[in-house]
Amino acid sequence: MDWEMTLRNEREKGREEGREEGRMEERAKTEVQRKRAEAEKERADAAEERIRRLEEQLALLEKSAH
Repeated sequence: MDWEMTLRNEREKGREEGREEGRMEERAKTEVQRKRAEAEKERADAAEERIRRLEEQLALLEKSAH
């Protein structure tokens, strides 16, 4: 019976290590996704700011044309 318990314990240890490895991989993927989302938000914010400035310039040009 001792060898069966040892074998069972080793299998369970291997499963737990596999689960922990899976959790670590998932955390790494989540971090990559978070960084990507932050970068996309920064690009979107910058684009919105450029649009705002262009609209202001266009409004000034339209005013001066009248």
